[in-house]
Amino acid sequence: MSVAAALRRAAKLARAGDRDGAAQVYREVLARFPANPQARKELAALGQTGAARPAAAQSATASGTSPSHTGPAPTEAEFSALTQAFSRGDTDRVIAGAQALILRFPAHAPSHNLLGLAQAKAGRYEAALASYDRALAADPAMAIAHHNKAAAFAALARMDEAAASALETVRLEPAYAEGHLSAAYALLALGRLDEAQAHLHEAEANARRQPGVRARAQLGMGNLAFRRARPHAAARHYARAHELDPHNVEALTNLVLAQLAEGRHEQASATARAATELEPRNPQAWTNLAQCLLEGGERDQARAALERALAIAPRHVAALALMGRVAPPAPGTPAFARLAEMVASPDLQEADRAQLGFVLFEAEDRDGDPARAFARLEAANRMRRSAQPYDIAADRALVAAMHSTFAPDRPLPRAPRKPAATPRPVFIVGMPRSGTSLVEQILAAHSSVHAGGELMALGAAMEDLGWSPTEPGPPPDAAMLARLRTDYLASLAEIGTDRPVVTDKMPLNFRWLGFALAAMPEARALVTLRDPVATCFSNYRLHFTGGGNNFGNDLGDLAEFHRLHLDLVALWEQRFPGRVARVPYEALTENQEEESRKLVAAAGLEWEDACLDFHKVERAVHTSSSEQVRRRMYTGSSQAWRKYEAWLGPLIEALGEPAR
Repeated sequence: MSVAAALRRAAKLARAGDRDGAAQVYREVLARFPANPQARKELAALGQTGAARPAAAQSATASGTSPSHTGPAPTEAEFSALTQAFSRGDTDRVIAGAQALILRFPAHAPSHNLLGLAQAKAGRYEAALASYDRALAADPAMAIAHHNKAAAFAALARMDEAAASALETVRLEPAYAEGHLSAAYALLALGRLDEAQAHLHEAEANARRQPGVRARAQLGMGNLAFRRARPHAAARHYARAHELDPHNVEALTNLVLAQLAEGRHEQASATARAATELEPRNPQAWTNLAQCLLEGGERDQARAALERALAIAPRHVAALALMGRVAPPAPGTPAFARLAEMVASPDLQEADRAQLGFVLFEAEDRDGDPARAFARLEAANRMRRSAQPYDIAADRALVAAMHSTFAPDRPLPRAPRKPAATPRPVFIVGMPRSGTSLVEQILAAHSSVHAGGELMALGAAMEDLGWSPTEPGPPPDAAMLARLRTDYLASLAEIGTDRPVVTDKMPLNFRWLGFALAAMPEARALVTLRDPVATCFSNYRLHFTGGGNNFGNDLGDLAEFHRLHLDLVALWEQRFPGRVARVPYEALTENQEEESRKLVAAAGLEWEDACLDFHKVERAVHTSSSEQVRRRMYTGSSQAWRKYEAWLGPLIEALGEPAR
């Protein structure tokens, strides 16, 4: 929740006669922004002070001395004058005044801490860190200085050090809920998920009367669940955060993403609109609404929402990237120049620069200069590789483990007999950009099918069994398969459809088909196959969210990953005959009815003519193919790489594919 929204909420509570509730909200604002003048004024008007906050939350702006400070100190009036200047935003005066106090009282830790706060507010984070260190040299038990250090390290994206400082905060003040939150968010950024979860629980346990803090703990739990590919659980946590703090717009913006991942587009759209109404000046709220509109096929409305976002925050990366899909800026225009400046700026995180670099490529691609466009594309992929490294060795090891686990001379593991599942899953897998969205759209036109989209459930269930893309797990036995079946089907039940078949078109689930088909004998799998060069180039030219598709940032990795995926598909065809069907993309686009009939039959369904009018199906599509699947069948998309053939020689050679 923004400060403005928190202050509005507190005022409303006060007007309603809930003075204690209003005071608590003002204290929560001061815990985050100790010098906020309105919060301090209104809290005083209520006849209360910030002294009721935990000791660790007392910054130099809230108290004149550190709890353990016993040496010479400035008068309360001197120190108060600086805190008031801080509250007015007079950062230069605070810095000068704090430095003057430090000359007189070099061991006065609160003065060093206040200096650090002012320096951080001015964006001088390195100087702030030095000031916090001097505060701690004077008073090693000053937990708030560690807390402030954690915030400065986080602002510098130095998350290892942020986590260490936050952990020291809660070592000194174990009951400080804000400190646990700081630790949890830093640990989450580092991927230390179990530790982050423990601190989130500690934050909530120590914030029984602080609904705002509890809401942020629930937000963290939602983020944790989303990282673990559990959008249903994430949505529950975000909804709970919103219940605890109805003015917390971040709870709504995150809930939108979880609902989209669940395939609940209508709910996501409603939540996105609610977020824009709650905080009309929030650019992420408008960007999320644009995402929902675009996935629903409402391109013009999506553009209008993005224009609102960018009017608020012209350098908002997510909005700029999505606008690049809707209306890429033409080279030579001011909008293109601004994007190019951002991509070249060292002040922007490399992952953000990469994302905008793909927008520049799309703009150059439309402009018709392939040499210049490919240079942009190479640069964007190079930045993304640096920001999110990928090692093909992990996928080699995973494929080898699958061959060992499902070797032809080993009997297939079997789950205990169960009644046929309703709904029955149909997995649509393959390389990303190989036609999975088109195949799902064809099946979505069938009266017996609910299109589930890219469900995270199978990957999450496999992780619970000890398998991940980077770490093979134990061989399956009957108990493991029974658990996989139970967990996966439970996630399908949460979709809430009454149709007997649900499609799951998470492309990279081809990794887990052996487990899924063994656990669910009623399941079927369709594997989409497209021209290898076209498939790999399509991956190379697109920016994917998350790190699951990072093999696509290097042409050599792409070629090898493509070969590994074909290797696994062949293994599943051998071990599960009649249940894994190949769907050739080019043949499907050229012989629509014949190939559509084949794939519908392979999914275990009777033919319906409506499957030929797939483009008329009204549903949201949560992939980069959201616009293509709303057109009639067309051919030629597999030739788009041709104009870049001069730069794709290493890819073509590595694939072993003649240029066709």
